[in-house]
Amino acid sequence: MDETYGVFSSGPTQWAVLSFTAKRAQWVGREVWHPKQITWRDADGRHYMKLPYSAPQELIMDILRHLPDVRVEEPPALRRHVKDLVSNWLAAEA
Repeated sequence: MDETYGVFSSGPTQWAVLSFTAKRAQWVGREVWHPKQITWRDADGRHYMKLPYSAPQELIMDILRHLPDVRVEEPPALRRHVKDLVSNWLAAEA
C-alpha cells in the first residue's frame, strides 16, 4: 500500500504533480499524503506536491476538496479527468 496513493492501488504507477495556492499552502504544506511524496514551494508561495498513484479515485476526492485552491499540473489525463468531473457537475447544477 505504500507504493501508490490510496487503498485502491492497482496497475502501473504514475506520478501526479499538484500545486496549491499560497493561501492553501499553510495547511497542505504540513500534510503527508504519501510517504514518497516530494514537496516544494515556488517564489510566489505556491506549494507543489508530487506523489505516486495508480488508481485515481481517492486522489481525485482529495483534489476536489481543495478546490479552487489546487491545480493538477501533471499528468494531463488526470487534469482532464478532474476538469470533466467539475464541468459535468456544474452543467448538472445549471
